[in-house]
Amino acid sequence: FHAHTLTLYAALCYQSNYRAAHALCLHVDQKQLLYAIRAEYMSGPLRQGFYDLLIALHLESHATTMEVCKNEFIIPL
Repeated sequence: FHAHTLTLYAALCYQSNYRAAHALCLHVDQKQLLYAIRAEYMSGPLRQGFYDLLIALHLESHATTMEVCKNEFIIPL
């Protein structure tokens, strides 16, 4: 159940949905994510769900934006 919930949370952040990501950051805070990553006895699917959520919340939107804008330049006038 919880692994599927985390997958749903990660899907809400698809294509840089910042409003959903901000709401999820208030719901699943940094302490929970760090505890889940460091926990020795957490099951594989649950651990994978937390990793995917961490990537979707904090890394994926930035990486996608940088990939799209890599050929854009600012020309001073």
